[in-house]
Amino acid sequence: TSFHQRTYATRIENNKGDIRQLVQLFEYAKAKLEDTDAFLKAEGSYASGTQTPMRMFHANARQVLGKVGYVAGKVGNDLIGRKVDENQPRKVVTELLRSTASAHTLARLIYRSLVRPDRDTVHMEDIREVFNTDEEADAAFMVFDKDLNGDISIQEFEAVSNEIHLEKKAIAASLKDLDSVIQKLDKVFL
Repeated sequence: TSFHQRTYATRIENNKGDIRQLVQLFEYAKAKLEDTDAFLKAEGSYASGTQTPMRMFHANARQVLGKVGYVAGKVGNDLIGRKVDENQPRKVVTELLRSTASAHTLARLIYRSLVRPDRDTVHMEDIREVFNTDEEADAAFMVFDKDLNGDISIQEFEAVSNEIHLEKKAIAASLKDLDSVIQKLDKVFL
């Protein structure tokens, strides 16, 4: 019954590694941009009356979606017998990897946090600030530097984030398909 999981073990492990890198990059981006990005600031006075309704809408929507997501996750995890993971950045990244548009949003957020004001691309020294070891930084840089030219553009961040999203989706679909085939084969043998 675990044949298909062993078959896809390498792909699953690679995808999990890529997602771990995205989570670490997202945590860095969130910490760096919370102070400078007006959209991520939770407090502060609002200068314009036209901005206030949208900001309040976004804040309320985030709060409601957060509660709905928490409840849905708790109910879903209770149904399948898993413990609830309270690692919020991982949940946010997982949610953002559900569609191409949101994967691109995640990529742009990470790009904005890493790129220096005088450059258009992210370089190795920018990535090294995020990760604890040089090996982790090298691995992350190699994942995102698709054209192997020594820098990462916003298009490369978007392409890789979308690839991670599509790979996750493909693995889930493949496992589901193989699972149904194995169940049918099991019924034939029985």
